[in-house]
Amino acid sequence: MQDNFFFFAFLTYCAVVYLAYLQSGWRQSTIGVLSASIWVAHLPPSNGIVKYVYIFILVLAYFATQRIEKKSLRTGLAYFAYLGTSMLWLLVFVGTGSPEFDTLYRIVLLAPMSIVVGYQAVKFGAFGAFLVKFKTQGLIFSSLALVEFLTTRNWVPQRFNEFVYNNSEGRVRVFTEHPLVLAVLLTVAAFIVVTSSQESRKKFIYVSLLFLASLTTQTISAPLLIVLFFIWEKVSKKLNISLQANFKLARIAVSTTFFALLAFSSTMDPFSGLLVTPGDVASTLYRYVIYGLMWVILADYPLGLGPLGLPDGLYTIPSIYGDLNAASLDSEIVYSVSQFGYLGLIFYVLLFGSLYLIRSSTQARSMMLTLLFVSLFASIHSWASLSIIFFMTLGGAVIGRDTRDFDRER
Repeated sequence: MQDNFFFFAFLTYCAVVYLAYLQSGWRQSTIGVLSASIWVAHLPPSNGIVKYVYIFILVLAYFATQRIEKKSLRTGLAYFAYLGTSMLWLLVFVGTGSPEFDTLYRIVLLAPMSIVVGYQAVKFGAFGAFLVKFKTQGLIFSSLALVEFLTTRNWVPQRFNEFVYNNSEGRVRVFTEHPLVLAVLLTVAAFIVVTSSQESRKKFIYVSLLFLASLTTQTISAPLLIVLFFIWEKVSKKLNISLQANFKLARIAVSTTFFALLAFSSTMDPFSGLLVTPGDVASTLYRYVIYGLMWVILADYPLGLGPLGLPDGLYTIPSIYGDLNAASLDSEIVYSVSQFGYLGLIFYVLLFGSLYLIRSSTQARSMMLTLLFVSLFASIHSWASLSIIFFMTLGGAVIGRDTRDFDRER
């Protein structure tokens, strides 16, 4: 009974968002629902029907970002043939009860569907509309995060038999899958605000709201990145640095950070790095320590450990608090390596290399750069909502430029 209540609450939320945007056309409405679904990913039964709700929303988004023309029929047939074959394989040969189902669902279904939607969104001028709606919803969920923090009550329970419970950890997640996921989404929303053309006063208010909300997730990187975005924008504006030059500078900074992190971590011993580290510094250095663990994983498992990644207890990291169970949720590259070994490493390095080859629209490539930067400190494709926005951006970044005005396609 409780599960049904939350499921119908989820559908009601989607319906309200859809109706709110309906005045601007069904295409805009569908983009709004897709954006909202990224912020609302933790409503029971989160491991059941909600997965198929995501597929349904992405299918709607496929039509909303598709220009109806003769050649689109063949594209549509190929799209749905892949969708049907993949779903059949997952349901029949993998099974919803399999521990690998969630991971394969994100890789086999969500990733390709999101790439196609992102590709079409940029091609037909819908990507900007997606970002505007994502920013607006980010401001709404920032307010909800602050309310949740001040009342010490979670909006959605971790145990389905309780509607609300005392938030003993003090970490806020609102309707997202995890506080870390909320932190990433708030960071992305802050980047959209900072790079928007809004007046300085509104921009400062919005960024401040997102910054305060990011503090409630108790993550270190999110508030720092939001402040960094804001300072970078102010400095660029004062020095009269163009968007093109700004992107090139940011691209060099992010890629340099990535390769420096790889070089530094290759010399680190992950099994002694936290033994003499003070507690207030250990939580920060843990992220660098798992980069050192990545090279151990590659040596022990060149082809990776499979879709599930690191099993509990396989590696433990000694610290002043005792042995810590090594996990890979704090880095996209470590998570990819734990799953696919050198193939995961090569794919991730190619993503950074593509920043120097892709000549996409400013919005898509800037978003891709931002998400790659964030992925240094969070595993993106381990979460359904983050997978959608990451692969949408990746799909959009391969387009040369926006070719049509979305509003005129309504």
